[in-house]
Amino acid sequence: MLKHYFRIALRNLLKNRTSSFINIAGLSVGMSIVILISLYIWDEVAFDHYHQNHETLAQIMTNQRYNGETSTMPIVAVPSADALRTKYAIFQLNTFKNNRRALPDTDTHCSETVFCTTSFHFV
Repeated sequence: MLKHYFRIALRNLLKNRTSSFINIAGLSVGMSIVILISLYIWDEVAFDHYHQNHETLAQIMTNQRYNGETSTMPIVAVPSADALRTKYAIFQLNTFKNNRRALPDTDTHCSETVFCTTSFHFV
């Protein structure tokens, strides 16, 4: 019985080649878009969930305009971080990355509180 159903399906696919191609192509494109959107949402929701206190971690982003173009970067000046910590009680600890052009991108500088905010295991 199942073999009969596959035979009829194959006959209909070969009989209506163009509409079958359009339907199969549309289905595959739609499914791949759904998978990509699902992976993006999963990545955004699961960010930094490997830390013990992940619900208290946040990243401050800065909008900068150069030549009419706006770019958003995870760069905040150190005095701004100190001002946020003194003005708002919710900002208790901070870590930061140094993005000077003189230093390579691999150099990361952070405050001593990085060990309190994250749960990285160091040797």
